[in-house]
Amino acid sequence: MTKPILIVGGGPAGLAAAHALARVGQPSVLVEKEDRLGGAPILSGYAKLVPSGEWAKDAIGGMVDRVIKDPLVEVHTGARVDAIEREVDAHLEPIGHRVYAIVNYDHFELAPEVEEAYAAMVKGLVDRYYDGVSRYTTSGFLRAKLGSALRRRGVAPHVYESPQQALAHVRDA
Repeated sequence: MTKPILIVGGGPAGLAAAHALARVGQPSVLVEKEDRLGGAPILSGYAKLVPSGEWAKDAIGGMVDRVIKDPLVEVHTGARVDAIEREVDAHLEPIGHRVYAIVNYDHFELAPEVEEAYAAMVKGLVDRYYDGVSRYTTSGFLRAKLGSALRRRGVAPHVYESPQQALAHVRDA
């Protein structure tokens, strides 16, 4: 049996990832901190967001429906930092040895009120499970924000701009 892939964030990118994985027969676990899926377009009530001109709630609502109804996707909403940590623990503890990781922070939102708790959780995960972690996001703002939060916790703060850069440096971390 194929082990599920963890997807953190139930916004458009997380929904698309879960759907794409399910289409190729790969189970996934989608964890969203809010009480419902859809991300900022749904939670903030954006009107038109998608290039097709559809209303965001309709386009993203369809993505939510597909993911919720797919038996290969296990959805957890209302998750907070501790729930994310439990999910990562559940996947990495059984491995029994330290691993390298590449973390994709594209489309990731770090709310100011959970920034320190998130950085502390990441530090704990790094200490327990990882020989090295490489991170990336195309968002310059998030690279700066996340880097600062990780630096304050004594975690390697560099966040790369692309998955290729992150892969090239995963064993440097």
